[in-house]
Amino acid sequence: MKPLLYGLSLVILMLSHGALAAENQMEAGAAIAWSAEGRVFRTTPDQIEFQGALEGIMYIESSSGALDEAFVECSFKQVVKDGSETTHGSGNCMIIQSADDSAFAEFDCNGVIGACRGEFRLTAGTGRLKGIKGSSPLIMRSPLRHMLDGISNGSVIGVDSGIALLLDLKYTLGGK
Repeated sequence: MKPLLYGLSLVILMLSHGALAAENQMEAGAAIAWSAEGRVFRTTPDQIEFQGALEGIMYIESSSGALDEAFVECSFKQVVKDGSETTHGSGNCMIIQSADDSAFAEFDCNGVIGACRGEFRLTAGTGRLKGIKGSSPLIMRSPLRHMLDGISNGSVIGVDSGIALLLDLKYTLGGK
């Protein structure tokens, strides 16, 4: 989740450099290197649920070629179906540029354990990011597949390395 927040921080940085104008659509690509920690619970005989937090750094490249980074923190829930190994994940993120400038986002994805595709949505902001809206297709990857075998109910697990890709982030900033 932190990687997603980093992306928002990049947007804030771009604003501070005059790259964004109100209601003008901007484009960027981002990669979020993240880590996560949480607990695993068996919620039905054939379903495991991970509840935790993601954090990391988002590296963003704007359409003008500018490269920057930001910090991201997200709450995260992922449900894994035994047998089919299908998964659904969702989360909410805060991207913090400064004490006054933050962006908020939500995401969801579906796939198999370790590989989830979906959508990342910028929903709101404060300070220079007030009125930010936008979205990108999302790809999330992690080594979770290798961590769930034989794990007991309520166990705490940590994922040291994962990646989230926002390859086509389009956003606007409105109503300062």
